[in-house]
Amino acid sequence: MERVEVSASPDFFARAADLGHDLAAEGPIQWQAGVTYRLSEADAEALGEAAAEIEKLALAAAERVVAEELYDALGLPEGAGALIGESWRRGDRNLYGRMDFAYRPGAPPKLLEYNADTPTVLVEAATLQALWLETTAPAGAKNQINWIDQALVEAWRGLDPGGLVHFTALRDQAEDQMTLAYLRDTAGRAGLATESLFLDEIGWNGADFLDLNDRPIRHLFKLYPWEWLLAEEFGAHFGRTDLRLIEPAWKLPLSAKSILPLLWDMAPDHPNLLPAALDEGEAEPPYVRKPVFGRAGADITIIGPKGVTIAATEGGDEGARHVVQAYAPTFETGGTSAIVGVWMVASRPVGIGIREQAGPIVGAEAKFVPHFVA
Repeated sequence: MERVEVSASPDFFARAADLGHDLAAEGPIQWQAGVTYRLSEADAEALGEAAAEIEKLALAAAERVVAEELYDALGLPEGAGALIGESWRRGDRNLYGRMDFAYRPGAPPKLLEYNADTPTVLVEAATLQALWLETTAPAGAKNQINWIDQALVEAWRGLDPGGLVHFTALRDQAEDQMTLAYLRDTAGRAGLATESLFLDEIGWNGADFLDLNDRPIRHLFKLYPWEWLLAEEFGAHFGRTDLRLIEPAWKLPLSAKSILPLLWDMAPDHPNLLPAALDEGEAEPPYVRKPVFGRAGADITIIGPKGVTIAATEGGDEGARHVVQAYAPTFETGGTSAIVGVWMVASRPVGIGIREQAGPIVGAEAKFVPHFVA
């Protein structure tokens, strides 16, 4: 793995603009122009194998959460347990997720977290970096680890409920709306009938959730975290109808950072895991403290020897529960850190997306950087 400078391609930016993405303007896409990451075949193989292995462990962890009813132990929202258990036992199929790894060549990829419920930075990984490879990649670039688009279309065919699928997200979140539109497009290309509406447009008549045309919503893709859904007033109605949601409720515990200690408990010393605990008193420095339900790198602290704070980010909810995880240095070049996201579709690794930021924490200000294999 190597960070490489490349010449910007006017054709790439023009074609991205034709797709509705002005990468030169401030917007939902944070694109790092002029650089790329070269991965070797060995890098790509190590990351893919790690993601496939972690997915097996994650599914086993979901089964254990349900069997042992570990909902309170993991700090999951009140009322989530029944929905998670029902969803798991029913065999609800999942669509996608993103595992973030700290990776340095020559060492095993280390899982930092599993964005199993509402991962974004999807358009950049699936479509824009594919366009970049076509227009900008340096000589000698063989390919790119990126089958995300075709995998999503195939997965939607497998999920086809035989009826209308509704798509929803918050109206004032540009990145979420962009991601939602892309996922709806992949469902449409799979032959599914789709409809989009904002989260605040979903109605309830006492028996069913309804769209703006008063049609019952039977299948809903929601780009809105499960823990937030359950905190909404209408969250109390889940389980009272035959509504099926994507992602299914059993993905909630996998998206919580509290799954990290459970994974470590199930597979201690696994080469792709880091020691993790619910109790900070069990951590050996250096370690990272992160909220159970954190977003965009908020409220993360790296603790060094003697309890000294090495780095920290702001944000998060006051009083939020935290977990601790051993610190793993990420790939670093000249003070810029990069984490490697492996995209999962229908529980299979299908693509890689890399984000980078100055400093040791890759968070809200991170920019997406395309990659190639050579």
